[in-house]
Amino acid sequence: MREYLFRGIGNNNIKIWRFGDLRIYKGNKASIWENDTGYGIDPKTVGQFTGFLDKNGMKIFEGDIIKYNDTKRFETIAKVGFKKGTFTSKVINLRIPSHPLLLVCQNCPEMEVIGNIYDNPELLEE
Repeated sequence: MREYLFRGIGNNNIKIWRFGDLRIYKGNKASIWENDTGYGIDPKTVGQFTGFLDKNGMKIFEGDIIKYNDTKRFETIAKVGFKKGTFTSKVINLRIPSHPLLLVCQNCPEMEVIGNIYDNPELLEE
């Protein structure tokens, strides 16, 4: 059974990541619940756990930036997203379309999370 887990950046003065259950409220407000405590978060930063781990055992979330060697042994940098009901990877450093994240995970056991689009936007630059 798949683990459902979300993350988001707190919307208070302490901008830290919160991990847990997601709740959405009227007025475009959201919170992450950790151990029966709710924390207000910025809804723009919400990302869901993909169900996959990188080579270091780190959970891969929507919005993460991953690095891996593709089947032709090129180092590839990609952004993890969600499109049409599946998690995807959109390659940043090469001009190829999005493809299901499952394909990346199966073909690239050396995949590694190197950052995310919120904390490391510089990684999105080509």
